Amino acid sequence: HDHIVEITDVGESDGVAYLVMEYVSGESLLEHVQRGAFAWQRAANIAMQIAGALGRAHELGVIHRDLKPENVMLLTDKGVDNAKLMDFGIAKIIDLPALTFSEQLFGTPGYIAPEYVEGLPIDGRADLYSLGVLLYEMLTAQLPFEGKGQADLLLKPLTSAPIPPSQRVEGLPPALETLVLRALARKPEDRPHDAYAIQAALAEILRQHAGDRVSSAPQADDDPVHTSREVVETIFDVRDGGGETATVGRIATSEMADRWALALGELEAAISAARRRGGADAVAASRAAELALVASEMIPRVSRASSVVSELQARVDLLDARGREFRESIGNAIDVLCRDRSRERAHLDAIRARRRALEAAAHRGGEPRAWEISALSTEEERAAGVVHDLSFQVDELQRQLDARNEEHERELVEATGALEGSIAAMRRLSHEVVRTLDEGVQMLARTSPG
Repeated sequence: HDHIVEITDVGESDGVAYLVMEYVSGESLLEHVQRGAFAWQRAANIAMQIAGALGRAHELGVIHRDLKPENVMLLTDKGVDNAKLMDFGIAKIIDLPALTFSEQLFGTPGYIAPEYVEGLPIDGRADLYSLGVLLYEMLTAQLPFEGKGQADLLLKPLTSAPIPPSQRVEGLPPALETLVLRALARKPEDRPHDAYAIQAALAEILRQHAGDRVSSAPQADDDPVHTSREVVETIFDVRDGGGETATVGRIATSEMADRWALALGELEAAISAARRRGGADAVAASRAAELALVASEMIPRVSRASSVVSELQARVDLLDARGREFRESIGNAIDVLCRDRSRERAHLDAIRARRRALEAAAHRGGEPRAWEISALSTEEERAAGVVHDLSFQVDELQRQLDARNEEHERELVEATGALEGSIAAMRRLSHEVVRTLDEGVQMLARTSPG
């Protein structure tokens, strides 16, 4: 994902788990916020990017749990912001068994959701609360709750409402303030239902108040909803793209061969000189000549081994590039479907709330509006069907992605193993050539004059 730091490896060393992530140059969001509040358009755009990143992470079953300014890198190029969500070190995999309460209080006071403090089960909406804090802080350069210490910051959200951002900064669109306060709701069910809903709401606010002149976060696809088979077939055409030729990352084997040939030529010249001197030098020259012959037979083997390494390295590079391309393509498709599903869920929730309100009014003796209740029920059924269909498409793409990732991992492990074996063989041959040439040189040096 464009706004998530790439995680290249995970593992454990001496009982300590670790993540290997790409290096991202730039400044943290904290460093930018410490200079003062952002223009609301800029803050909304950055929050929109982070929301998209959270949406992808949540779709993959990962809750960040420590979203704060230090964990967002901000790369700015010619006035265009590009946010990168960092540090998944304490992320939780959804549906895995939780730790005890004393073990599961992760995160940073001032940014963690109230349900953490209360020891309640968490889901992706806990990250939405943290995103609300980030957006609030970008808008005002302050936290939404005033506290005298860490404990105060933990407990204030349980007993107080956040200070409205409009009391601290002027000129905010009312819809933006409403969205921020919804994200900061104490109860998860009162927050937007997912990160894509926040992303869509921010995009709409920017569209209404600032046009489209902001740095890009992906906008929802306005194309009609396709069937799952159409989406899968479109995405999986990517799998067979690209050639099989190993032209990427080739090692300069000709340069290596030239280097060995030069060293061999120098040894042979020294052998000829020793022969001309005769005596003990000539005897040493004969022995050195045998070594030179061995080296001359080994050098082509080193060159061939180097060529094999180049081919295998290119194969690994190609597999890696294809994996990135495939994951990006299918990930973007999942994003589109998830944003569509998020919109439909919001529509479905609104219809359901309206229908229930009418039914409750009728039970209280209010004016019966059977025709509207019936129409709402029909629309509710249609919207629920669309949500179900979109969920099926997302699940299908995810299953296909998992299968492809397993296949890709097998291919990559095989190619990497072959590469490592070839590198080891090339190094052994290279060391043997060096040893043989050096032995020949030393043999001549022991008898040479001076």
